[in-house]
Amino acid sequence: MFVISREQAICLFYAVPYNKENAEKYTKKIDEMEDVDICYSRNQKKPRLLCTRTIYANLFDIHLYPSGSRQEKTDEEIGQSNQEVGNRKLEIETTPQLKQFLNAAYLSEENELA
Repeated sequence: MFVISREQAICLFYAVPYNKENAEKYTKKIDEMEDVDICYSRNQKKPRLLCTRTIYANLFDIHLYPSGSRQEKTDEEIGQSNQEVGNRKLEIETTPQLKQFLNAAYLSEENELA
């Protein structure tokens, strides 16, 4: 599923091409308005501008868009943590740890080693 960022949704709402200048210009317009935010109900490609009280009162039906800058940071953090996990060496110190690893990696639940 493709996720549309808040900045992309704002450009879509104002029917302008998505680029850095338009994203900054129209995001600033929405941020200056009080008690409203850009959101969607079922289709992310149909952004709506609603009162924040309405949005937070209907969180199961109405969803906010993730910020693009926040998403980029999150992707970087995920990449760093994945790299850290990949760099760690698996250390098995006891026989029960070895059995648990082998059971998890190679056997189904019904055929576990005793």
